[in-house]
Amino acid sequence: MVGFLLIMLLLGGIFLGGWISGVEVVIAENVGVEKDSNLNYGNLNDELLRSHEEMILIERGEKAGHYVVEDFYLSKYPVTVGEFIELMGFNPSFLPGEVDDFREKFAEYAHHPIEHVTWYDAVKFANKLSEQQGLEPYYNITEIERIGEPENEAEKEQTIIAAEVSKNEAAAGYRLPTLTEHIYAAAGGRKGQATLFPGSNDPDEVAWQMTSVTEDLTQPVGTKAANELGLYDMGGNVFNWTDTADGPRKMARGGGYIFFADLIEVDNPGISHRPETLNSRIGFRLAKNNPEAKENEIEQNNPSDEEEYPLEKVDLLRSHEEMVLVEAGSKADISIEEDFYLSKYPVTVGEFIELMGFNPSFLPGAVDDFRENFAEYVYHPIDHVTWYDAVKFANELSREQGFTPYYNIEVKERAAEPIDFGGTEDNIVAAEVTVNPAGDGFRLPTVEEHMYAAAGGEEGKPTIYAGSNDPEKVAHFDLMPWFQGEEGSITFPVGEKEANELGLYDMSGNVHEWTEGDYGYYRTSPEKSQYPFYTADDNLRSYMRGGSFMVSVDFCEVDNIGVERRKFTYRHYLGFRLAR
Repeated sequence: MVGFLLIMLLLGGIFLGGWISGVEVVIAENVGVEKDSNLNYGNLNDELLRSHEEMILIERGEKAGHYVVEDFYLSKYPVTVGEFIELMGFNPSFLPGEVDDFREKFAEYAHHPIEHVTWYDAVKFANKLSEQQGLEPYYNITEIERIGEPENEAEKEQTIIAAEVSKNEAAAGYRLPTLTEHIYAAAGGRKGQATLFPGSNDPDEVAWQMTSVTEDLTQPVGTKAANELGLYDMGGNVFNWTDTADGPRKMARGGGYIFFADLIEVDNPGISHRPETLNSRIGFRLAKNNPEAKENEIEQNNPSDEEEYPLEKVDLLRSHEEMVLVEAGSKADISIEEDFYLSKYPVTVGEFIELMGFNPSFLPGAVDDFRENFAEYVYHPIDHVTWYDAVKFANELSREQGFTPYYNIEVKERAAEPIDFGGTEDNIVAAEVTVNPAGDGFRLPTVEEHMYAAAGGEEGKPTIYAGSNDPEKVAHFDLMPWFQGEEGSITFPVGEKEANELGLYDMSGNVHEWTEGDYGYYRTSPEKSQYPFYTADDNLRSYMRGGSFMVSVDFCEVDNIGVERRKFTYRHYLGFRLAR
């Protein structure tokens, strides 16, 4: 039965709230609260644990491949049964027994994490708590449907199963943590010791999970060890709803008391469920923005620049600020009918992090090694990005610079978990992408444009590589193919080799670069049209150009073209540059 449950939950969307196993329920010992058989939902004792009263400052940084750009607060514990009932006035918990049995055991159950709440219930709780404390609510909620019809004022707070929710991101009120924030905090943030589970390599030290529970129910919060940040139950006990969408679903992470330890691992992104899902293994904890703490605490407690990504202290190279005009013309079999601009360098690690707010790069070593060399790594070309990451970056930059985005992006599929090393914020694995006829913003170059520019345009000398017949002058490539490349076997800072005749750097070697068109497609008309870049074919591929540090020199030749699958493709030798 447990195996069946695990499979069903991982498939997602299954309504498990009304199911409980036939295992005999053994009530755990009371934890820190004197039992009172007369207690009811409106008469909570003074020792009630309220998670929002113990919020922990999480300082920005990177851990487990997840980059957090702003400080935030996270509650020390998941929201408990007692505090949920106290604030919301109703009890959705699936803890066992009839109502009378629940009331009899309430002094104990009050300290269990709340569960059997929809994602809508969680954001409603956050807003209501914000209002109670005089904070501006983070969410705008238009309720559409509740379970049943409330019969009186006392029943007006019932489980929400449909709502329209938007965010007021500048608000100081409570919210749910994002998936990235939850994983980063579970990993201990800056203080993390790179353990497999939140705070330990032994799951039984820090988490209630399949091998550590003796009864089929949640456990009182805080009864296992905390992680390095002093956060309890970041793994096990219940999954926590997050603020991160997975298409029409919402992500929940952390593992639960009825699952095995692999779901509790720090880098496990968890599961996704529809926001109306009621599940006896999913609860939530609270987060809150804190811009004042970001400005004051970082300087006081973390004076070392090596412990953060000091973007503001690095003279970032922004490729879009140095665009080279490539005039129309013909070269070999390629005809370019319109002038265009192409960025002098590939998009760099630093500018990608600055704009997108996360770091997908596969640059080597532990997090500490990346931080130690951050001022250098910001100048390396971004890598480990999908084609969808590249077109989204182009659109985001267009908006920031006041241009009309060049692409229309309609997401068709998102991954339920990060792919390979770091994944992305959005985890887009399939989308319908079309050209906006009115778009004047940044885009990817076509494969013909990239080849033509690499060859130096119409006036370029007919060299084998971009600007030279000697590859070592213009390209970083693998001198001895198959894992015996240049020392370090990583990318190199852009612009270290010579430019070609147009003043373009790294058009051969360093990283392969995504281009605009589909494999098998060449644009023959200079007019923009609504041709699709996406079909239902899971194996849709796009051209990549230029060669990289990981491949032999023949891939760096001006006329060489490679292809990669867009879906799930993250390569540490694959980046992009921008055109306009």
